[in-house]
Amino acid sequence: MKNVLHNFLQGDKRTLSVCGMAHEGLQKLSMIKQIIEESGRECVVLSPNSRLTATGKSIYSHLFCISSQKNKDINRAFCKDGNSKLKLSEDHNFELESRKLSTQEYSLKLNTDSKHCVYLLTYAHLLSDAKFVTPDGKQYGSGILLDDFFKFADFEDSARKAIFLVDPYQIQRNKKLLTECDEVFKLPLPDPETLNSAQSKNMAHLAWAIEKQRFAVFQLAVDNNLLVQNDNTLAAQQLVSAYQGDSSVWYLAETHFQIYRLTQWLRPKLLQNTNVLPLESGDRVEIYVWPHEEEDAPIEDAVIISSGSLEIIKEAMEPKKYSQSLRGRAQPILFHLLNCTLTKGESNQILLEFLIAEKPELDADTSIAVRVWENQNNKEDEEDEEGDDEDGSIAYIRYGYAATVHHAQGMRRDIVYINCSHSAGKHSEGFFRWLYSALTVANSKTVLLNFTPIHPFDQAIWKIQNVQTEIPEKIRIGAGWTWQNDKESGGLKDYLSQVASRFGYIFTQIASYPYQEVVQLENETESFSLRLAYNSKNQITAFHTNSMETYWKDLSAIAQACIEFNQYSNNAQMLLLFLVKQLNPHNWLIVSAVQENDYRLNITFARACHERVNGEINFDKQGIVSNLRILAYSQESLVNELKGLLS
Repeated sequence: MKNVLHNFLQGDKRTLSVCGMAHEGLQKLSMIKQIIEESGRECVVLSPNSRLTATGKSIYSHLFCISSQKNKDINRAFCKDGNSKLKLSEDHNFELESRKLSTQEYSLKLNTDSKHCVYLLTYAHLLSDAKFVTPDGKQYGSGILLDDFFKFADFEDSARKAIFLVDPYQIQRNKKLLTECDEVFKLPLPDPETLNSAQSKNMAHLAWAIEKQRFAVFQLAVDNNLLVQNDNTLAAQQLVSAYQGDSSVWYLAETHFQIYRLTQWLRPKLLQNTNVLPLESGDRVEIYVWPHEEEDAPIEDAVIISSGSLEIIKEAMEPKKYSQSLRGRAQPILFHLLNCTLTKGESNQILLEFLIAEKPELDADTSIAVRVWENQNNKEDEEDEEGDDEDGSIAYIRYGYAATVHHAQGMRRDIVYINCSHSAGKHSEGFFRWLYSALTVANSKTVLLNFTPIHPFDQAIWKIQNVQTEIPEKIRIGAGWTWQNDKESGGLKDYLSQVASRFGYIFTQIASYPYQEVVQLENETESFSLRLAYNSKNQITAFHTNSMETYWKDLSAIAQACIEFNQYSNNAQMLLLFLVKQLNPHNWLIVSAVQENDYRLNITFARACHERVNGEINFDKQGIVSNLRILAYSQESLVNELKGLLS
């Protein structure tokens, strides 16, 4: 990596993405900064928002400034009593234009950074390339942060450079950093088994799966700091107990409706009141926008985008109803404000509709009406400084008990509960990225709720109708593996010798017939003959011996070893490895595996010489099994046992 950085700093390329798991990139932050400074360049470390300023200055405070002339771009004629020329012939035009009129834009600063500086952007995967406006109608530049950064940096007319530290495995908020950067360097993914904590192991496993686009299997690791709780009663008790403690706790889910339901259930239990008010003393809230008195304050002190600050309510007043008339609307728009004080002593009036909203955004009419009301009241305050009118500035907060994983990216809490129910299904890239992102949030402890094992058979339909019980000898073993019949490979003799030697046997060829080979297997104490039947494709179709039951333990192990040693398609190989790992601890072996086509395996499971099951496994291009059709068994009860082990 050092060579890549040195070459980049000395070369003509302007932008470099360093891609890897987030903590891997941050561990290298000091080293990257040192290399930049040793090259004689100024290093400007920027973070994607104010809540991550521990790793650098907020990019918003570095790029944008607040005009001292408050609301100068706001068209106050938007109010019903004003003289608006807005055409209201179409409702959607009204909405679009009114949003524009009620939005305050902050312009880009003049770039005074060194013409040779290097910008080092941490958590760069959180830099959005979609337009963003804060809940109170503030827009920074064009609203598209990455576009504004490239404009501010002015790479074309300066010698400035930028290095982005990107975690490509999280929920993606932009695509530009991997498509528009001049150079992309990928940090090698760590071997999950070399990592110490279950959290790190799971993140590495998920990253590997995303990298390889393989979503059929995920073996979850657990330890004292990463647990699975699928008992709903115990989960509920643990949640309430955790929130009553001193640690910061968060419940993460996929949708806003899920977090809304959790909050509605949790608040009465924590506040010990069945009829809770919308906001009460002791409520935990997350700050979105918290206005300050200073008009020209730095951006960190004035408007923070999704700050993520977790606060406790000290006191909350009764909500008051307000109305705002809008041109194009027959009735005034109603909304509610209430004054509250944080335990830190700071007070503000908040918008009740934003606090209790089931959806991530307010409806358009309410959002516009509140902004217009706020602009109008601020104007009146400026014109009458000694007046008794209420301050027009409004704070935006939401309950701090739960959040979507998308919102929680980059934020941290001590204890995190993750509701693993996900609409994309657990065998999808969307779920793997979502779970990976969720696992980055906890500082000390993660508890997974509604988590079910992720493996190729977890959705399989078992088809067991009209199956006849067969004598074990009719259910073949040893079938499905092939050998190369050429001088380099050594043919069947060499292949079988390698496998048999693992079990202490010496292989001797006795006789050869069309599509049959008779061999002798012997060790220090035992010796038996084995007949191998094969087809025109050099594929073994069965093992035959008169001593099957006597030598079953060794023969079945050799049969499974031949299958493991063989070459199958990627998905078939993955399925076989999973079956071996899942079943061997329970004394079941895979003793035949014939790949009939790209999406079908004929397979024989055996636990003993007289306990065999043969079936047909059908799977998709990801290796996820759609159904397992049982073709024969020596005992019906064996099928139910297998189903229990694979479900």
